[in-house]
Formats: sequence, C-alpha cells, structure tokens
Amino acid sequence: MRTRDVYLARDETLPDSGLKYIKLDVSYPISQLVIEVEATTGSTSCLDHEIHDDITSIEVIDGSDVLFSLNGKQMLGLAALTHRRLPPQVLTEVGGATQKETFIIDFGRYLYDPEYALDPKKFTNPQLAITYALTISATAGFATGTGKLTVVARCMEEGYGPIKGFLMTKAHYPFTAVANQEYSIDLPRDYPYRLLCLQALLDDNGIADCVDRLELSINNDQWVPYKLYADELKYFQREWFGIVRQQKTVLRADDASFHTDIFEPEEVTVRTTADDHIVTVEAVDQNKVSIGLYDMSSPDTPAFQTTAKTCVCNAEGYMVSGLIGLPFGDLNNPEDWLPAQKQDAIKLKFQAKAAFAGDVIIQQVRS
Repeated sequence: MRTRDVYLARDETLPDSGLKYIKLDVSYPISQLVIEVEATTGSTSCLDHEIHDDITSIEVIDGSDVLFSLNGKQMLGLAALTHRRLPPQVLTEVGGATQKETFIIDFGRYLYDPEYALDPKKFTNPQLAITYALTISATAGFATGTGKLTVVARCMEEGYGPIKGFLMTKAHYPFTAVANQEYSIDLPRDYPYRLLCLQALLDDNGIADCVDRLELSINNDQWVPYKLYADELKYFQREWFGIVRQQKTVLRADDASFHTDIFEPEEVTVRTTADDHIVTVEAVDQNKVSIGLYDMSSPDTPAFQTTAKTCVCNAEGYMVSGLIGLPFGDLNNPEDWLPAQKQDAIKLKFQAKAAFAGDVIIQQVRS
C-alpha cells in the first residue's frame, strides 16, 4: 500500500475561542485525521485544567450531514477503548509551559484499513469543524493568544479497496442523570453498530458509583446481548479494552489533590522534581489523587511543604473520561457487528446511582 500524510493545517494560530473549519481538501481516501491543539499555560499555573476540557465539539460534517461528533473528553475516552492507549499528551500545570493534546478520528478499523475509510470525493463539501473556548486565566487556564492547531489527514493512495464504508462515531443523548432513577434510552436503527458507550462522568466516582448495571435490550427483550452489573462491568472493561497510562505534571503543596482522566485506576505513582523533597500518594478516590509533600532539606526535622512544587503523576487504569464500552464481537470483524437496521427496537437500560453527566456514544459503519 502507498500512503500519504497531508497537512491541512500546521501550527495555525487560534483565537481564544470560536468555531474553526478545515476543509478536507484531499483526493484520496482518509484513514485517520490527527488533530493537535496546543496552548501556553497561565503565567502562574494551570491548575487541574487541560485543553480537552475546553473542546466543546470536534465534528466532521458535509453540510447538515454529521459524520463524526464528540467533545474533547469523549475523544480521549474513545481512543482508550479502540486504541488501548491514549494519544500523545503533554499535560502540565506549570506556569508558562506548553500544554499539547492529540485527538484522533478513525474512519477505519485501524490505520490504513484497506476496506473502511472516508472518501472525500463521495461528499459535496466535507469539513472538520472544531468548537472550542480556551479558558484564559493566570492560575487555572491558558495565556491569551497562544492557541495553535495542526491537522494531518493520513491517506491511502494505492493498494486499497474496494472501500465498503467508513466508521461514523457520534454522541447521541447528552443528559444529566438523576440518582436512583431508571433509564431506558431508545437508540437509532439506521446503521450497524461496532461499539456502544455510556459516558458516566462524575469526579471521584467510578462505574459502581454511577450505575447499577447496563442492559442492552433488542426487540423488547427478545435478545439481550448485555446485562451486566457494576462488578462484572469493571472486570469486562479491563478484559475487553485493557488498561491505559496517563502522565500529568502538577504543581502542588502538601495535603493537596488533583484529578486525572482515569476513573478506574489500578496504579498511581507520583514523584517530585524538587530537590530534597519526598512526595507520597495518600489516597486515590477514582480519578482524584491526594498527596503529601515533605521538605527533607533538614533530614532530622522533616517538614510539611506548604509551597507548591512540581510533581509528576503516572496513572494506569481504564474508564477514561467516564466511558463504559460495550463492543459487538471482534471490533475488526464486520460480521460480528450489530445489524441495527434489521431490528425493531434497541434500548439501553440502566439505573443511575449518582447525578452524573451522561451521554450515549455509538460507533457505526456507514456506506
């Protein structure tokens, strides 16, 4: 196969907020779009704030036809499920530093999938549309005028095809859950399902804190491919999608806490770059990490460090951005995917145990 990487934008300056359109002006099938956004942190710090917090939506559109639509947090969660790792990130709270994040849009089952890709020639005016609003703050956001955007289309020139379709991923049902309420959400029946996700996003809370169970009912319970309670959901998330790792540089003193994007952590470590200091992990409450920081410059009389120092956290786990995934068989085998268009009814059922920010994300194959 002959491939080509096409820059659609490179280090293009972004206003602090807005809606940015990038025309998908390529003549070859696109296997993947790589989107990089960077900004300079505030002059003092950028406490517990990342670029993905400020990405309202990343979409691929053709007029009113939406081919892809997720926000920044959802894109991280989806990458963790489908790639089994997070895209490259430089997450730092240090003042005046560069924070950078990568967001991936896959149109195929994997990079350079010869059968599934987005062919721009089949659309009238395909565009990438990014809606964002960088938080401008000296202590908990970014410096004004420092946003930059790079977009790369990873294309196939020869050795592919015939193209059968492309993966279409969209968030369908944003809602705020009410604790102890039962939900039954009607899902679309237009294209086959490759992956279904429930987003249950609530800081300091994991799967068992947010939902009692997940149940997928087809044709009024004639077929129930999934009915899993929280304990088994946790096990299967790890079994199906593995664990991912995230690194974050934080600026904290003793008796402080911060958040990662991993809501079901398995291991969290923290080290400090400050000379003659020791940092300890004192508690991990899902995505919340609490630390102790000690000044050891006088070893005989160690002291609590009340001035913020640079520390590096490495977290490993799953449920990134609160996403719980339900795959349909082998993600690389279209014969396993759910033929939604042949069903009379598809419903996702669950009981909310907390008031979380929710959404339903579906990855489908569209011809």
